[in-house]
Amino acid sequence: MDDLERCSVAEALARPIIERVNNEGKLMIGYLREFGPFGEVAAQQPIGVLVGSALPGAVRVERVALPVAETLAGFHHGAALGNETRETNLRRSPVIGQNTNPLHRVANFAMSAALSPYSSTSSLCFRRGNGRLAVHMLLAAAIAMSAGRCFADADPAQLRPVATSGMPVPGGGTFDRFQVEGQPAITPVNDRGQVAFFATLARARASEGMFVGDGSRIEVIAINGTPAPGGGKLVSFAAHPVPALNGAGAVAFSASVAGGKASEGLFLSSNRRLRAIALSGSEAPGIAGGAFSEFQGPALNDRGDVVFLAGVRRRRDTLEAIYLHHAGKLRKVVATGDPAPEGGSFVAFGTPALNNKGEIAFAAVIDDGPYSGGIIVVSPTRTRLLVGTGMPEPHGGIIAQFSDRVSINNSGSVLFNAALKLGPVAQALFVAEGDKLRPVASVGQASSSASHFSALGSWTGLSDDGGVAFIAAADDPSGTVGLYQADSKTPTRRATVGDPLAGGGKLASFPLYPAVASSSRGALAFAIVREASGEITEAVVIASPPLKQAP
Repeated sequence: MDDLERCSVAEALARPIIERVNNEGKLMIGYLREFGPFGEVAAQQPIGVLVGSALPGAVRVERVALPVAETLAGFHHGAALGNETRETNLRRSPVIGQNTNPLHRVANFAMSAALSPYSSTSSLCFRRGNGRLAVHMLLAAAIAMSAGRCFADADPAQLRPVATSGMPVPGGGTFDRFQVEGQPAITPVNDRGQVAFFATLARARASEGMFVGDGSRIEVIAINGTPAPGGGKLVSFAAHPVPALNGAGAVAFSASVAGGKASEGLFLSSNRRLRAIALSGSEAPGIAGGAFSEFQGPALNDRGDVVFLAGVRRRRDTLEAIYLHHAGKLRKVVATGDPAPEGGSFVAFGTPALNNKGEIAFAAVIDDGPYSGGIIVVSPTRTRLLVGTGMPEPHGGIIAQFSDRVSINNSGSVLFNAALKLGPVAQALFVAEGDKLRPVASVGQASSSASHFSALGSWTGLSDDGGVAFIAAADDPSGTVGLYQADSKTPTRRATVGDPLAGGGKLASFPLYPAVASSSRGALAFAIVREASGEITEAVVIASPPLKQAP
C-alpha cells in the first residue's frame, strides 16, 4: 500500500486528463493544473476545469452486512471504488468537517467522498486495483445515525412509488434494479407526473429496457430485442442508461444495436413510434469526413428537439461534438477544435441541456484562450460564454472547476455545480440568472448558514421558477443525507431517511450515486432504497412540488 502522506494534492492533480470513464456522464474531460500551497494559484498558470463524472462507483446498500468495526477497518485500509482504489488518511478538511466522534467523522467522510468530486483538500490518491469494498456502507452508517431527526426547515414531500423491485412489468417478468452499478439512476419527470427510467428485469424474456411510469401504470418504451429502426435489434441500454423526457411523454435514449449496419444509435419514442435520430457509422453533418461512433446524454424539449453528445470518428481521430435534431434534420452545434467565444478553441464537452426556446447549455474545456473552461449557452442567434474559470464568484473566491452536468430552464437560467478557490467556500451550486450568479448551496463555508452542507450531489434539477433540487449531506454531527429544494431564499428539506412512502414502506436510503430530476413546475423524481415489511428493495419515486408560501 502506498504511503499516503507522500501523495500531495499537486501530484494527484497536476496532469492533463482527457479520458473516458465507465460511468454516466461517461466523459471525464478537462485540464487539472497545479495549485500552490494554501489554495494559491501557481504563478503564470491558468485555472483548470474539470468537466466530468462527479461521483465514484458503488454497489447497493442492501448488500452490506458488515458490522461497523469491519466497515471502519476496511475504510482505513483503502476502499476500492470501481476498478480504482481510493486511499486516504482521515485528517481534518473543510469537506469532512470537525466532528470528533470517529463514526461520525468516517461516515461524513464517506458521504463527502461520494457526493463531492472536489475534495482536493484531502490527500487523495488513486491506483489500479482488483478488489471491491463497499464504500457505501459508510453512507449507510451516516444515514442510520440521522434517521428520525427533525428539521425545522422541512416541507415533507409526499413520496409516491412509480416502480419498485419486484413490480410486474407489462409483457411479463418483474423489475429488478433501476441503475447500473457504478452509475446514477437518472429519472427525468414532467408536469404530468410521468417519469422515464432505465431498469433491469427478472424472469422476463428481456433483461433490461427503458420505461415510463406515473404511479398507476407502466409503459414499455423499448426492451432489448426490440427491432431497431435502421435494421437489427436493440441489445443493451446499460452503457448510457439515461433517458430524456418531454412534457408530452416522448422519450429519447441511446442503445447498442446488433444485427444491423449500426452498432449504436440514438432513438426517439413518440406516440408509440420508435425512430432513429442518429446511427453509428452514418455521416456526422458539419464535420468533413466524420462518422458517428457513439451517443450519450440526450436532452429533449416540448417541441420535439433533441440535443446530444456524440463521438465522431474522422480518419484516425475521435472528436466530441454536440448535435441538435430539429424539424427532422441534424445540425452540428459545436465540435472539438471549433472556436470558443472569448477566444481559444473547444477541446471537449459535458452533457448538454435544452429548453423549450431551443437554448442549449453545456460545460466545455477550452484550449489556448483566456479561460480554460466554462459554461456555454447557444441560442438560435448566438453562442456565448456564460461563466468561465477564474471569474469571481459571490462568496469572494474564484471559479476553478465545473461539473459536466448543467440544467437550463425555460426562462434561460442555468444551474451548475462548481469547485471554488481563494475564498471561504470549496464547492457551490449556482443559478446564473442574466448576468448574476445566485448561490444556492455551498460546502466549506465556516458558518451556520442554512444553505451550507458538508457535501453536495452533482445531479441536480431546476424548475422554471428558479427552484433548485439537490441531494446533500448536512453539515452537523449527524451527517444527515436529504433531498432539498431551494427557492430564491433558503433550502427546504423535502425527504430524508425514514420518510413514509405512499402505499406502505419507507425511504431506507439514498443510493451512493444520488441524483434528482425536476419538472418545470417543481415535481421531483429520484431513485431510493425502499424498506417495506422488513424487505429491502429499490424504487423510483416521485415527490410532490413544494408548498408555495405567501410573500
